Amino acid sequence: MTFRTKYNFDPVEAIGEINEEPSMTVPDMNYTVREMLDKFVRGHELPVRQSGQFDDEDDLESWEVNPLNLGSYDLTDLTEMQLELEANLSEIKRARSDLAQKEAQKADEKLSDEAKEE
Repeated sequence: MTFRTKYNFDPVEAIGEINEEPSMTVPDMNYTVREMLDKFVRGHELPVRQSGQFDDEDDLESWEVNPLNLGSYDLTDLTEMQLELEANLSEIKRARSDLAQKEAQKADEKLSDEAKEE
């Protein structure tokens, strides 16, 4: 197995894509970057007929490992998620400490009841 690097690349051997399908370009429907930015800033719709196609894997495991893979989230959403998770964590810690205190009280009552019986 050989790896292609910038040192051993040969453009003659490179196999490229050959597109034999009909062109989908529309004549005179091109915008400069400045025109696109102006239209975007003014809120005008650009005549884009197709949505982007991404080859990203949409499996649950990658989302569990890295929630940043979700493209619809921005920094505000992530901050809100962090605050919500911190609140949930504090509730869980509080519930655990309450449960531990109740168990300790039950154990103390049980010991005192056993001591009274003897």
